[in-house]
Amino acid sequence: MANRTDELSRSLRGRGVRRKVADQIARAVEGKGKPRAARRALSDLTSAVMDANDHLRRGPEKRSAASEIASRSRERHEEQRGQASKRGARKRAGAH
Repeated sequence: MANRTDELSRSLRGRGVRRKVADQIARAVEGKGKPRAARRALSDLTSAVMDANDHLRRGPEKRSAASEIASRSRERHEEQRGQASKRGARKRAGAH
């Protein structure tokens, strides 16, 4: 039993996983450790891999429609703020 745990732990370590995380996952697989910690670690590793894939492929394949709309709204509001700022500056310059 300890052999399988050690093998899995060494295998994970060889792939760049930190020792503590590798040990948590290996112990949880054998039923000795805390499964919640191992699930959380696997979830974190999975999200890290997905982020790396997104970056390698120049971002996610498609942004959601909501994020596109939000992006356009931010740009529009930024432009409106800039115009209001210019109007205020002109008004202040004329007042003096």
